[in-house]
Amino acid sequence: MNMSCAKRLNVEMVSKYLIFLLLICYGFRELSDEGWCVISSFLPPKPKRGRRALSDDRSLINGILYVVTTGCRWREMPRKYGSYVTAEIA
Repeated sequence: MNMSCAKRLNVEMVSKYLIFLLLICYGFRELSDEGWCVISSFLPPKPKRGRRALSDDRSLINGILYVVTTGCRWREMPRKYGSYVTAEIA
């Protein structure tokens, strides 16, 4: 691995760590509309055929963020964010 790749990897690791620390320090907040626009651009498109999803992506991601920031168990995730089983698998 050349030096530029190592530097890029370290920057990515540090940025992920800082985001994690900010989430822990400031507690849980649901995604804002701006935050959702950023995250939703990374999600795959919804399939046109097949079974429809039982929960929407935004509430599912809010549920995952809730568990990560509060430190609760998956089973303790509030029901308004969808099924804890779906969030745990995602």
